[in-house]
Amino acid sequence: MVEVTVRYDFPPGNPNPFERRFNADYFVEASGYSNLGQHDAFGWDVLTSHVPMGYKSLAVCRRIFMLRRGDIQEDWRTSQDKEPADGCEFGVLGQREVKRFVPDWGRAAKSYWLSKPEQTDGFPGAWADLQICLTDALTLSRQKSMRMLVVRIVESYNWH
Repeated sequence: MVEVTVRYDFPPGNPNPFERRFNADYFVEASGYSNLGQHDAFGWDVLTSHVPMGYKSLAVCRRIFMLRRGDIQEDWRTSQDKEPADGCEFGVLGQREVKRFVPDWGRAAKSYWLSKPEQTDGFPGAWADLQICLTDALTLSRQKSMRMLVVRIVESYNWH
């Protein structure tokens, strides 16, 4: 099992998002990870009871690829990913937080989200195209010594 800190221990008894052999692909990232579960395990009532509000964003994600050292280790694509609808957003998450300098803020910030190459503000940015996201993520995975997930951002909320 891949070492990952789970901050939100729900759905109970399920593994972290980097567990390769589990038959559920959804999880939450809100300055930390939840366990894996089916999409219906992340309804509004569940989210509000398990993730304390604070100055953060909450994203319900579905994992698509697991990467390591420039290689695809797992491919969980579905037919929805092969022809995504307009408005879909994709992101890249690391197995641990990454510290990076944010030019617009003039200081460093830590996040599990990995940024688009051209991003200069404190927000990691999302990709509208899965193939471009995967290409950028493969480059990032060659540079970092950790596993990464390419995810579809299913829902997102400002969690204040």
